[in-house]
Parts: sequence; C-alpha cells; structure tokens
Amino acid sequence: MIISKKLAPIFILLIMVLPLSTQAQSWWGSSDDKAFLGVESDRISKNKAELLGYDNPYGVQIKRIVKNSAAEEAGLLPFDYITAIGEESMDWTTDLTDLLNNYESGDEATVYYIRQGQKRKVDLTFGKKRNEVFGSSFFTKSVFGDDDPFLGISEHRGHDNQTLGVKVNVVDGSTADDMGLKDGDVVMKINGYTMVDWSDISRAINMMNVGDKVAIDFEREGQTYKESSEIRTKPKKDYSFNSFFNSNSNSNSSRAFLGIYSGDMSKEKAKKLGFENRYGSYVTSVFDNSAAQEAGLQPFDYIYGIDEYRVGENQSLTSILRKFDVGEEATIHFTRQGKDYQKQITFGKRSIASSRNRSRCEDPFLGVQPSHRSTSEKGTRVSVVDRSTASTLGMRDGDVINTINGFPIIDWSDVGPAIDMMEVGDPISIVYYRAGQKKTAEGKIASRCDSNNDDSSWSSKFYNDDEDVDVEDMVFDFDDLGSEEIEDINDDLDVNLTTNIGLSVNNLSFSPNRDLQVFNLQFELPQNGKTQIKIYNDNGRQIYNYDLGYFSGEFSDEVDLMKEGEGEYFLEIKQGDQGIVKKVTISEK
Repeated sequence: MIISKKLAPIFILLIMVLPLSTQAQSWWGSSDDKAFLGVESDRISKNKAELLGYDNPYGVQIKRIVKNSAAEEAGLLPFDYITAIGEESMDWTTDLTDLLNNYESGDEATVYYIRQGQKRKVDLTFGKKRNEVFGSSFFTKSVFGDDDPFLGISEHRGHDNQTLGVKVNVVDGSTADDMGLKDGDVVMKINGYTMVDWSDISRAINMMNVGDKVAIDFEREGQTYKESSEIRTKPKKDYSFNSFFNSNSNSNSSRAFLGIYSGDMSKEKAKKLGFENRYGSYVTSVFDNSAAQEAGLQPFDYIYGIDEYRVGENQSLTSILRKFDVGEEATIHFTRQGKDYQKQITFGKRSIASSRNRSRCEDPFLGVQPSHRSTSEKGTRVSVVDRSTASTLGMRDGDVINTINGFPIIDWSDVGPAIDMMEVGDPISIVYYRAGQKKTAEGKIASRCDSNNDDSSWSSKFYNDDEDVDVEDMVFDFDDLGSEEIEDINDDLDVNLTTNIGLSVNNLSFSPNRDLQVFNLQFELPQNGKTQIKIYNDNGRQIYNYDLGYFSGEFSDEVDLMKEGEGEYFLEIKQGDQGIVKKVTISEK
C-alpha cells in the first residue's frame, strides 16, 4: 500500500502504517514473563473495518493461531477481530502489543472480539513464549505446500478493495472451475466468512485441509449464487510428448523458472516503500529470454504472489515457484510504483535464459561509490568518481541520492538496478540532497569508456570489446573468512554479512559451465532451517540472492558472474542464525 500525498494529517499516516508494525508482534520480542497470546494478526484499513461493520476500526484480525497457546485453548480462530483486552480497547495509538504489555504469563483476562458480525468475549490465561525456532509447524495450520488445498482462483485485474467481495480469475481444472466459477465472478463469502481483499481469500483457504467442504457465495452479473464442493490439491499439468521432449534433460529441467534476481527487503525498507507484505521479492534485474522478461517485469517491481499463493514469513517466492513446472501458466502479482498489477506468464527453462552481458562501452556508468558517512536525509550517501556521469552532472562527494529516474533509492543496493535498466545515452534525472538542500541533476548517462577513468577500484573489472572471454578461461579461489575479517568487510562495503559462522556446509563447489557461460554453485546442507544465499561484489553490491525458505539437502544453481568480471566476491550461505562466508576471487588465466 502506498500512502497518498493527500493524506497529510499525521494521525491518518500513522493509522495506515501501523499494520506493518503490528504483524506477529503478539510474540516476537516478548520475554518469558510477558503475556503470550499466540496469534499472528494484522490491523486492517479503516475502509475495511467500515465494510465489515466494526465500530472500532483499530482492532486486529487474526491470521494464524500458535499451537498449544492461550489463543488456541480459548477457541480463537482466523478472521476473529480482537478489539479489547480487559477494560482497555485498541485505538489509533494503542495496538495489541501495547495491551499485552499490561499482563504477564499466568495472568487471567477477558478478550473481546467479533466473529462473523457477532460480538463475543472469552476468559483466558496467558501463557509463555516458547524458546524455540519458529517454523511452519509452530502454527495450527502451516503455509501452503504441494499437497495443500488449492481453490484455483487469482485476483482479477478489475478488483478493488473499496467494496465487499473479491473479483477473481479461475484456474482451469481447479476446484473453483469444477464448481462453476468463471473469470470475473465476485467471491462474497467462503465458508461463511466475508471476503474484502486477497488476504481474506488466503486466510480462508489456509484454514482448510484437502477434502474439506468449501462453500462459496459469489455474484455474477448482479445475480447471487452459492456452490459447494470438496477442495482438492493443485491440478498437475498433463504434458504432451513434445513439451516433455523440449523441456531439457538436466535435473532442474522441469522446475519453473521466472528469471529474476532480487534484493533484500528489510522491515524498515518495506515500511519506507509502503509495502504491507515485507516477504516479497524486490526485482534487481531480469534475465533475457525469461518468463519475467516476456511479462514485462523490471527492476523495482515487488513480487508478492503467484496465483492464489502469497509470500509470507514461512513461504518465500522460491518455495511458491516449486509448485509450478516449465510450460505452466500462472498469474503473477506485483507492485510497481505504488500500484498493484497482475500479469499472465508462462514459465520457461533456465537453460534458455541469460543475463545481459554488455561491453565497457555499452555499459551505462553513473560513477558513484557508497559513502559510509551516516545521513538523516532519505536515500544513500555517495562519493563521486572523477570524469564520470555524476561528476559531469555536478554531483559531489557526500551528496545523498534520493531517486534515480523516479525510482526510490533507499540504500546502496538500489543504485545498481536503477543504472542497469538504462542504455548509454538515455536521459537520467537524479534527485539528491546536499547539506539538507534538495537538488535535481539531469543529463544523459555515459558509458565507462566515455568516463576515461583509470581508477583502480573500477579497472579491476575486465572488459574486452574485441573478443569474448570464455568462462573456462577464468580461475577462482575460495578463502575462508573469520568473524573479524567479516566485520571489516561489513564496515568497508556497508553490507551485513553474518559473523556467526558456525553453519555446517558439505561439498561446497563453484565450477564453470561452458555451455551456459555461468558458474555452477553446489553444496549440501544436512540440517533444516530457513536458508538464504547471497553474493556481493567488491563494491558491496548484491548480485545474487536466493531465498530457499525452509530447506535441507542438496542445492545447485547457475550463477552468472561473467558480466561482473574479475575481482573479489563474497558468498554468504545462511541458515537460521548461523552461516558461512567465503571470499571468491575470480581472475583470467
């Protein structure tokens, strides 16, 4: 959700951003002696509260219930709308966490809530937070898996959240299709729960198990219908011989490939960008000849779902993609510059996709480096390379870049994608701050050739305009890094590599793949946990990010470093609160 500039009063601004801070706060950060209710919840918009007839628009709606918690024992359920505990109600300055802070574990209290329009209350005794790693089994119902219920609907382009009901598209061969739903139908209720937005759809489906009865009230051309059936799993695609033959013979050939690189999305960054769901993928680059390119995805798009699946704490975009195969069609949901979009895509093969590989004279070059001085302005502080585009535009060391061509620059990782999506000679407009004053620089972006810059920090990258460099002509070394060395790298490059380096990783290798002109990264993790892989270049720019969700076993993927060239790279494999960091040095034979 992007906050409109028209909503100037600060109290309205606070109301709209509070959902970002209240989600899951009923346990995260609480100490053992604090009251533990055991719910994951969201504040809802004032408009949604009015549509549902809630007198108090500042309550929270339950998303999920923690197993063996006070909430489960009291019979609370998803969709219940909590408004008060004891004598204190929630308001625009007081959320659920504030109310819980008044109690300790073992205390008794009355919780007031609304269920399907009826006001209710329940007496309960608060428990303690369990000191364990929170996984999908922590909740009474886990996130979607391959064998979980699949209704078979996705959000219709014409849907808005200002009225009751959710306009949908229908997946062929799904439960919804068999029930007679069609594209453009408006789902009003699922199993008696009123639908206003997509979070309601996901919540209703997540409450069910395969084989459960699902009843849907929906509207079509002004007429109301109601159908029921047993909900099934996602239908498997029946491939023809030709589509199977064309799918490639390697072990990953049938895996759906979207074709994006994505960057970090911290809670703070999501809040600055107005994203309600901070677990999505923020696109940093798009592969050529990929489903993402064909769908028109671009850097700074924020992907938060595919079909009816949505990213979340325990379900990454990667885990959602595992539910699809090469050749399968789907609807991808993303946000671009404050507006939500849906695009139809057909998943392709990794083997035919490629990253852009531009020569020195084809590569747009702004000519800024990260500065480690702190800033109070919105953006990232930079130092300027002599005789570069930035220098020509009049920028100086210490300027704080706020936007590039209208795209928000929240941190250093946003600068690279903003430049990479341009071509040499394209117009560039930079909004930046200098000594607290807002300035604008406009011109055309030059190439590295045009800069005629011999600074060693840039010349370490190889560029050869006359002949191609083969991946097999490159050599590389792995070096282990200790905690102190990692801390120095974090300070120098303004990155956040883990210093807790106790993770056990087996059979780690990094080998050239001449056919694809990439490097194969392989390893095995014997334990299970939330896993993420990142690679940074020697300027601190994140060039690879693979979120595996909860993972154990063998991993293999192709990493394209040919466009980056010679130099030092830093590989981080992190699982839970432990990880390893390796320095990878690549040079030409």
